[in-house]
Amino acid sequence: MSIAKEKGLSEAARARVFSQYKRLCDGLSPSITKKERSAIDTAFAMAFKAHEGVFRKSKDPYIVHPLNVAQIVSEELKLGAICVISALLHDVVEDTDLRLHDIEKEFGKQVAGIVDGLTKIDRDFLWYTSKQAANFQKLLRYITQDSRIILVKLADRLDNMRAIHFLPKIKQWRIASETKLIYAPIAHRLGLSKLKTELEELYLKTVDPERYHEIAGKIQKSLKEQEQELINFVKPIEAEMKKQGLKFRVKTRTKSIYSIYNKIKEKNVKFNEIYDFVAVRIILDEVHEKVRCWQTYGIVTSLYTANTKRKKDWISTPRSNGYESLHITVLSDNEQWVEVQIRTERMNEIASRGIASHWKYKEKKPNPLMAGFDKWLGEMSKLVSAEKNSLAAMNHLEIGLYTEEMHVFDRKGKVVILPKEATVLDFAVEELEERGLHCDYALVNEQVVPPYHVLKNGDSIHVEINEKIVPEEKALKYVATAKAMRVLRLFFKEKREQKILIGQKQLADQFAKYRVAFIPEIVEQFKEFLGEEIIEDVYHKIGQNLVRDLNMVVEKFMKTLNKADLKKIEKGENFLLNRKKTLLIGEDNRDRYKISDCCSPIPGEEIFGIIMANQVVKVHSMHCKDRNKVLSRYGSRMISVEWYNPALVEVSFYIRAVAYKELTKNMLNILKLFDVQALLLNKTTLENEVEGNIYLAVRDIKEVVEFMRKMKAVRGVRELVKNKKLPAR
Repeated sequence: MSIAKEKGLSEAARARVFSQYKRLCDGLSPSITKKERSAIDTAFAMAFKAHEGVFRKSKDPYIVHPLNVAQIVSEELKLGAICVISALLHDVVEDTDLRLHDIEKEFGKQVAGIVDGLTKIDRDFLWYTSKQAANFQKLLRYITQDSRIILVKLADRLDNMRAIHFLPKIKQWRIASETKLIYAPIAHRLGLSKLKTELEELYLKTVDPERYHEIAGKIQKSLKEQEQELINFVKPIEAEMKKQGLKFRVKTRTKSIYSIYNKIKEKNVKFNEIYDFVAVRIILDEVHEKVRCWQTYGIVTSLYTANTKRKKDWISTPRSNGYESLHITVLSDNEQWVEVQIRTERMNEIASRGIASHWKYKEKKPNPLMAGFDKWLGEMSKLVSAEKNSLAAMNHLEIGLYTEEMHVFDRKGKVVILPKEATVLDFAVEELEERGLHCDYALVNEQVVPPYHVLKNGDSIHVEINEKIVPEEKALKYVATAKAMRVLRLFFKEKREQKILIGQKQLADQFAKYRVAFIPEIVEQFKEFLGEEIIEDVYHKIGQNLVRDLNMVVEKFMKTLNKADLKKIEKGENFLLNRKKTLLIGEDNRDRYKISDCCSPIPGEEIFGIIMANQVVKVHSMHCKDRNKVLSRYGSRMISVEWYNPALVEVSFYIRAVAYKELTKNMLNILKLFDVQALLLNKTTLENEVEGNIYLAVRDIKEVVEFMRKMKAVRGVRELVKNKKLPAR
C-alpha cells in the first residue's frame, strides 16, 4: 500500500498512525477474507489521503479519529468488514472532496449507504431551526434501512466523548448534553450496556468532574472493604454448583458511577445506603440454558434468604432488545443484601453487545431476537418520518427512548411488551391497529376500566370495541407507545392540517396589515413570542380560535420588532452575532440578551447563550434543569457568554418552615445581613407551618449560597428553594 506523506505530519506521528492501523488489522476477526482485508486497506488509504493536513483539537492527525472508531467497531462491538470500512470513511463525504458515488464505486452500495446515513445534513440548513433535531430525524430514517448505521454512529460518538476534554468548554456542554439525552438512551435501547455505561460516565465526568471523582473514589474504597466478603459469599455457591456438575464462571459487576450518581440524586440517599452497587454474576455454558439457569437459582436461594420482591425474570420473557438474565437479591451471612445475576455465555454476549451481537462477521441478517428492536424502530421511524417539524420529531424520539418496559397479557395469555405508563388505548392499538382507536372500555383482570386506564405489569386485558366511539385529540396525552401516537396522529392529521392552513392564512393576513413580510425568520420570532416550540402548533391554535384576541397579540408582537433588523431580514442579509466573540452580560447591551426564566442565572454562575430567532441571546445557567434539552436542540446556535461588572439582581426564594414564637425573629436576624427587597409569609394548609417568598437583591451567586446556608440553619426551616414561587391557592 503506497501513501504519500501527510502534509505537516512528522515521521513520529506518521509512525504512530501506521502502528495504530496495524493494531486494528491484528484485531480483525479471523473470519474476514483476504478480499475484505484488501478493501479495508484501500479504505484506510483513501481516508488517510482525504484527511491529509487536518488535525484534531488534541493535535493528533485527524485520521486517528476514524481509526479509533474502526477499532471500537471491530474490537468492542465485534462487527465485520463492512462496518470497519464504513467507520474509516464515515467523515470523508462531509469533510473532504470525496463523494458518495466514489465510495459506492469502490466499496459497493452497503458501505455507501452506511456512510450516507452517517453524513450530517447540508451545511446551508436554515440557521433558525434546530440542526441537531434535523440530524437525528435523518439518522432515524436511515437506521431502518440498515441498523449498522447507528452502531458506527455510537462508536463515533464514544470516541468524540473520550476526547471531549480537548474541546472548548462551551462545545463540551453541547456534545455532552446530546450524548446524555439521545445517544446513551439509544445505546440502552439497543442493549449496548457497556457502551451506554461509558457514555454516561463520560457525560458526568464532563459536566460534574468533582462529583464523578468523589463517587469513583468511594467505589474503590468500598470494593477493597467488600472483596473478602464477596469471596466468602461466592464460595458455597461455587462448591454446590460444582457438586451438581454445572460448568460456569463467576465475576462481579460494579454499578456504574453515573448510575450511583443518579440514584443519590433522584432518591436522595447517601452512598453508604446503596446496597446493590456490586452484583455477583454467574455465567453458565449454553447447554440446556433455561434449565441450568433455574437450577442455579435454586442453589443460590437454598443457601441464602431471597428478597422475592426484587426477583426479575428476563429469561421467561426477555426484554424487547433481547436481554435475558435472571436477577435475585439475597441476604448474605453478614446480613448484607447482594444481587446475583444468572445467565449463559450467549445471554451475556447479548447483554453486553445487544444488537451488535446479532451482526456477525459476515454481516448476516439479525436473528429472531431482533424482532422487538425492529418493531420499536419501525414504529419510531414511521412516527418521526411523518413529522414535518424536526423538533417535534425529536420529542417523539425522546419519548420512545425514555421508557421502561412491562409485560401484560391478552385474554389468550399471549405476552405483549409495552412501555411503563401505557394505557388500555395503547394495548388496543397494539393488538387491533386502527380499529383499537374505537375502544369503548376494557376488562383488566376482569374489572371494567376506561380507555385511558394506566396498565400495570402482569395485567390481563380484554378490549371491547364500539365503532361509534371516536377519539378526541386529548387522547395523545394518554398514550405511551410510538404506534398509538402514530395511529392517532394519522387519524387527526386531515382535520389538523385544515386548521393549520386556516391559522397560517389568518396570521399572514395580520402581518399584511403592518406591511411585514410573512417569512420564516419573522414567523419564528412570533412563535417564540408566544412561547411555543413548533410553528405548526401556533397555526393550529389560531385556526381553532384558541389564541384570544389575535389582533392585539400581533400588535404587541410588532412593537417588539426592530425596523432596521426587519429590513436586513427581508433583504436576506446575514446579521448573526459573531459567535466567536464572547457576549458580555451586564454591559450596556440589554437589547442583545434576555435572562432565561426557566433558571434565572445569577452573576457568578456558569452560563451559556442561545441565539434566538430575533437575534436576542437567551442566557441559561449551566445548572438549568432544561440544559440537556436546550443544548441537544439548539446547540448549533450556542454562543459564549460571560458576566461583566454585573449590577444587583433580584432573586426570589420559596421558604417553608414550622411556625413557632421565635421563628420570625430568628429569620430577621439572618435577613438583616442581606439586601432584602420583600418578605411574604402565609399559613400553609398545615396549622403548624408557614410558607412564603423572600426577595433579595444580590450581586453574585456567592451571596445566594451564603444566604441559603445561613437560612437553612434556622431552626424549623424545612424547605428553601431558589426561583420557586409561592404555590397558587
